Amino acid sequence: MKKKYSVIIPAYNIEFYVSNILSFINDVIESRDDVEFIIVNDGSTDKTKELLTQTNSFIYLEQSNNGVSSARNLGIEHAKGEYILFLDADDDFSKHLFLTLDECNNDNFNIVIFNYKINNVIVNTDFENGDYSGRYILYLFLKRKINISFCCFCYKRFFLLENNIFFKNGYPLGEDIHFMIRVLHYCDTLYYIKDCLFFYNLNANSSVNSKITGQKIKVLDLYDELNNLFVDDVFLNSRYSYFKLMTFMYLLKKTLLYSIDNKESIDFLFEKRKEFKKLSFSNLEKLKAFNVFVFIKLSFFIILFIKVKFKIYELR
Repeated sequence: MKKKYSVIIPAYNIEFYVSNILSFINDVIESRDDVEFIIVNDGSTDKTKELLTQTNSFIYLEQSNNGVSSARNLGIEHAKGEYILFLDADDDFSKHLFLTLDECNNDNFNIVIFNYKINNVIVNTDFENGDYSGRYILYLFLKRKINISFCCFCYKRFFLLENNIFFKNGYPLGEDIHFMIRVLHYCDTLYYIKDCLFFYNLNANSSVNSKITGQKIKVLDLYDELNNLFVDDVFLNSRYSYFKLMTFMYLLKKTLLYSIDNKESIDFLFEKRKEFKKLSFSNLEKLKAFNVFVFIKLSFFIILFIKVKFKIYELR
């Protein structure tokens, strides 16, 4: 049977989630035979492998611990479905997902996006079903008028391969957004479904709520790799610069809350601040333009405070 959908699930020490994943997989394959599930064990050290290899209801792949991006890329390489979806082990898809995708006539679109919930709270409440350009959705995302996750995308596999869109390895933060921005950039037209078909379970122990490290702040370099996508689009270029500045401020906020790993990381943030001072933020609304001025000024004092705080910690 030709597969229509491939669902790729990276797995690293997920023993407590295996039961829920297998239950969902079994429910799906009982009712349809055009969906394949690919679980990529990324070098787990707990009972993940033992639990996953007790059944043959999905495609099991294994690699050394190369990271979640590498695991997803391996899944893409082995996928046979016409469409690809990504799911993390601790999150969930709606039982109505595939039927809803079938009904939206997704053959006409390279991408279908669906709404989702974060801890049972609906994310987007003012967006209707319909066709949209990738550029428009990207504009709304950069402007923070729409909240989207790469897991609430249904991707045509050929579209990803044709445009060489894979996840960037070696980045513990932002690799999903880097992937998503490229997808929207290369997608002419997509379809949006307002129904919530993905459920993101955010917990207090999430990696986003932990110490900032040199690896995490390299997300700023990762985003810089996409600058060339916006060179000929003055309007989106300004939006993207603002988006990167907000990411920079987010990292400073997390550093204040959870600390930072070393002096080199602090110095990196200070150098990045200099780069933001040189960027063009034209075509922004007056309030946004004022925010840029305030944030760049404020960031100097925040980094100075972080330096003093880190120095005191070293002296203890």
